Amino acid sequence: MKTKTKRTLSTAAIFAFTLAAIILFNVILGLAADKIQLRWDLTENKIYALTEETKAVLSSLSEEVTLYYFASPGHEEEKIARTLDMYRTASDKLKIVQADPNSDPIAARRFTDKGISVGQNTIVLERGTRFRAILPSEIYQSYTTQSGKTLDSALFGLEKLITRAISYVSVDTTKNVCFTVGHNEIDYSYVAEQLQNENMSTYQVDLKTESIPDSIDAVYIMAPSEDFTEDELLKLDAFLSKGKGAHSAFDARRKARPRLE
Repeated sequence: MKTKTKRTLSTAAIFAFTLAAIILFNVILGLAADKIQLRWDLTENKIYALTEETKAVLSSLSEEVTLYYFASPGHEEEKIARTLDMYRTASDKLKIVQADPNSDPIAARRFTDKGISVGQNTIVLERGTRFRAILPSEIYQSYTTQSGKTLDSALFGLEKLITRAISYVSVDTTKNVCFTVGHNEIDYSYVAEQLQNENMSTYQVDLKTESIPDSIDAVYIMAPSEDFTEDELLKLDAFLSKGKGAHSAFDARRKARPRLE
């Protein structure tokens, strides 16, 4: 009986010690939660992990960038807040400020005076005089399934939008590109949109009547079906001799353009 009692007491002691250790671990974990990011990404597509491209942009910041998140207390969007937490942890050069668009109209007016419609879950990135807004309609997209059900927030691309905005406001100059016109080029609107998404400004140039401005960094020639004249090629050569760039797309289904080629 004495041996059985000792065994029971020993088991109870081990259980009590284990329980105390678990409680202590949870207390430490709770205290540390405000200091470090305690979220492991166990999802297959890493929706809770910043991409290497974002980390590179953040590590290259030399000046502080401020991110304003306009949301009333209790109306924060969970995915937005979770994404901002990752940015906050990843860089001390990114200052994140939450403002209530209803009770703090002064903060909102700073950007409404610049033509930005500030509402719930609007994000604005700012550095000096440069700023870029991310509207809720840009963050979430909706699509209809084959069954006719509409899914909101199906495509969550906030990280891409924030990183592009940080990249835009963190530099003082913007790359300028132009598309040639007047040779029956294919529609370049999609390409222009992608370049604009990468913080480039897009223009068009008709080499028959004008030269390429010095402010342009690169020229895009989008599969023309009509050849360039010798005078146009001289203008293009003069542009390239300055160390600028040109990108040409060709469509084999269109007739040959021997001078341009």
